[in-house]
Amino acid sequence: MTALRETTKKLVIDALDRTYFTADSFSVNFSQNENPFVTITFIPYKKFQFSISRQASGINVSGYVSTEAPGTHIETGEKYKQDNLSAAFKAIGPWADRILEDYRAKNPIVDEFEEFRKKFSEQIEEHIQDKDAHFSADEAQIMRTRLDELSAKLHEVWEKSEAAEQRLKDAEKAIERIKEDLNIFPKGVWYRMAGNKILGAVQKAMGSTEGRQFALEAAKKFLLEGPK
Repeated sequence: MTALRETTKKLVIDALDRTYFTADSFSVNFSQNENPFVTITFIPYKKFQFSISRQASGINVSGYVSTEAPGTHIETGEKYKQDNLSAAFKAIGPWADRILEDYRAKNPIVDEFEEFRKKFSEQIEEHIQDKDAHFSADEAQIMRTRLDELSAKLHEVWEKSEAAEQRLKDAEKAIERIKEDLNIFPKGVWYRMAGNKILGAVQKAMGSTEGRQFALEAAKKFLLEGPK
């Protein structure tokens, strides 16, 4: 029996949240009566999984094994001996990196998102003239209207499926939170935060290359225009 403490479970969620995809892209199952006792599944492609099992010698735990798909070389999975749970948790990040590498190899649009994310971060210093100032009422309304337009663009290209519908809803929730943040943060903080959140939401919402390209262009238009 392996019953993890709640604080230990949070270490798993935190490790996922630090990945490129964030924790929302994964489902996590903790089991105290079975091996593996931790199973992480990449929601968009369920064949990508990470699990942790314990190895026992009599009544004592002699170590842990992580089963990771994709593995270092084999997409369907490889097993790795871990000396302790901390080592197993540290392997979550590199596993998620391999998922990203596989998507980049198969779908160049991911690289385009990343390239624009870096470019936007570099340009933000020039883009915003008064970073410490808050949005005026008129400026905030303009940005809310643009965010509504971006949401409408996502609706134009989303793929009609149950999974895609959930991704679209998640993107809409993220956009709504970004709209609320207009009243809280100064322009410099808001643009950096909103930019990353918008690109993340758009990237997750769209499945096909065509849809992502269309949505990326809409996100570019939103982020590089508007009140300065």
